[in-house]
Amino acid sequence: MAEIEYVPLFEDESQYVRESMPAMSQPRVWLRRMVGGIAIVAAVTAGLEAVPEMPGHAQTALAIELIEADIHAPANPSTAPTYGNLITNFAMPNGLFRNNDGRFDVEYATAWPVSRALDAEYIYALESGETPAYAQFDSNLNATIETYLDRPSPGLPPTYDQGLRSFHFSGDPPLIDDAEWMARLNLVDYDRTHDSDQLRIAEDVFAVALSQWDPNGGGIFWQMQLPDANSHIRAMVSNATTARLGAELYKQTGNPHYLQASEKIDAWVKDTLEYQDGIYADHINPDGSVDHTRFTYNFALEPLAEATLSTVDAQKYSLQDAASQLSHAMAYFRKKHLAGAPSFDSIFAESALYVASLYKQPAFTVQVKKFIDDAITAEPKHPSSLLTFASEVCLQELQSLPENKYRYLFAS
Repeated sequence: MAEIEYVPLFEDESQYVRESMPAMSQPRVWLRRMVGGIAIVAAVTAGLEAVPEMPGHAQTALAIELIEADIHAPANPSTAPTYGNLITNFAMPNGLFRNNDGRFDVEYATAWPVSRALDAEYIYALESGETPAYAQFDSNLNATIETYLDRPSPGLPPTYDQGLRSFHFSGDPPLIDDAEWMARLNLVDYDRTHDSDQLRIAEDVFAVALSQWDPNGGGIFWQMQLPDANSHIRAMVSNATTARLGAELYKQTGNPHYLQASEKIDAWVKDTLEYQDGIYADHINPDGSVDHTRFTYNFALEPLAEATLSTVDAQKYSLQDAASQLSHAMAYFRKKHLAGAPSFDSIFAESALYVASLYKQPAFTVQVKKFIDDAITAEPKHPSSLLTFASEVCLQELQSLPENKYRYLFAS
């Protein structure tokens, strides 16, 4: 399909699009899995690693680093999902994460699993308060920025690609929600360090998300609508996360543009995806039909956005309603036995704990902790992929996180 023209969500939106990177002639996208042939070629041409000017140097160096990691420190993801085992099995010396399921597997992780691994590192640092733990998180976050952040199309600022930008093969354009899970980590890091680069990256990710607003039916597409896009849905996860990010950016900058955008997207979500009180559909299909597939994290995203907005305007947005929706969702999960997908459950858990830090009602906090206990019990016993392993680590860490740390799970 032809590339969709960029239609600003607001008339003056263009002033918020940075031109901080040179425009590319073509969108840069990620080939999900580097085939074994690339690894073999990389090994044979290892001399290229020492010649930065040589075409293919970056790709070769990254491939060699991955091969060396697999040879010298093979992963053993059958171990218990702990912070230490996460670092041992999946973190690499170059600051990136591999996705290894216990066999020789030449693959760097894509942005979604990486965000869960970084989240696990952040929660561990938050719980322990240890300087080395924060250093580990900062190192891996900055390495991810250096290798995954890329301009997806001329006229737009950089955002997180699905994989390493050095590999420019035809593949999947960026996913809006994956980039925004990363932007969340940029903002919590900005809260702690006041590093303006982290704030700027989050602002860029938000601008790219807004560029994907459907000018016909409203809503933000889940996948960037570039020529290689293979999905044209407008999802809960690409809209509620953008609404939350906009509210956070407004709180950080005071720029009314962010609040205006957040409120518009939030209203669209409630009008189109909520079909029972606190029960949300997953996405709108290209033909306008609604997909009611139920993932646990979908039930948290809109209440989280509303709770964040309530910290800006408590009269317009009800924190109590947000907590009530989460409470209703947790009762629904127990009835329908929906827990058991670590990546979704961990996002619901940290979202609900953050709302609990605002709501300050002991009964609600106890209910969230009970959900976490139930989720851990329901999770796979032998996680293998980085996504599952890191998400289970997150759940274990959230289970023991002190209540006075809940408010730092998202940017304050």
